[in-house]
Amino acid sequence: MHPTSAPPRSRGDWGMRVLQPLILLAAMWVVRVLDAVLPGSWVTAFGIQSWVVEGLDGILLSHGLHTGWPHLLANTIPSSCSG
Repeated sequence: MHPTSAPPRSRGDWGMRVLQPLILLAAMWVVRVLDAVLPGSWVTAFGIQSWVVEGLDGILLSHGLHTGWPHLLANTIPSSCSG
């Protein structure tokens, strides 16, 4: 048997591959700005709380949360660009 090759990608696929991470990145920045501007802490309210059953919803909600600006900036710039 010969392995089958994947079909060639069209140029439209490239745009979606770039657009999807940019949308996710923009959403994380919006969440961080709102967390900084609005009273309270979203990290405390929606983050994962260990050993607490009520904190299990944080498994679904915590992916967009960052503990501070340095944390978000470190996750914004790809590690391959930082040296």
